[in-house]
Amino acid sequence: MSHLDSLLRVFTEGKYVDRLNGRDTTDRDVVIAEMQARFDHLAGVPKTGSQQHISEHRA
Repeated sequence: MSHLDSLLRVFTEGKYVDRLNGRDTTDRDVVIAEMQARFDHLAGVPKTGSQQHISEHRA
């Protein structure tokens, strides 16, 4: 889980660097949302409406 947390942090930092440089962050947003959902699942966090929407979108 610490590895997933580290990856999530790196992707989030990269998102802000991209944003500062005027790049589109849509792809990063999707990856970050999926990683956050996996992290929450492993941590036992119950699903919220936004996480259910992500699961439905991937299916």
